[in-house]
Amino acid sequence: MYGSPQAATLSWFAAINHKDGAAAVAHFTHAAAGMMGWGNGNTASWPTFSALRCRRLSRTATNAVVSCTFSESRAPSVGNPVNFWTVSLTLKPGGRWLITNYGQG
Repeated sequence: MYGSPQAATLSWFAAINHKDGAAAVAHFTHAAAGMMGWGNGNTASWPTFSALRCRRLSRTATNAVVSCTFSESRAPSVGNPVNFWTVSLTLKPGGRWLITNYGQG
C-alpha cells in the first residue's frame, strides 16, 4: 500500500476529500497523527482540495519530501485557504509511506 511517497500523499488528500477521518489519520505515523485533529474530528468542517498536483522533492531509502499544489476550499476547521503544502514522509516496515509532517515550510 502507498508504494511511493507521491501515492501516499495523494491517497491522504483523497481521504480528506471523502471526509474519511479514520483513513486520513491512518496516513500518519503514530507520533504525528494529532496533526489530523482538524475540526475536533468533525469531518464535515474539512476543506476539499481540487486541481491537486504532487511531485517528489527528495527521497532517501527511508524518508521523502513531496510538494503539492492545489485549490483549497474555505472551511471552518482550517482557517484561510492556501495553495501548497510540503509533506514529509517516512517508510515503515512493509513498504508503507506515512506522513510525519506537512505544511507551508
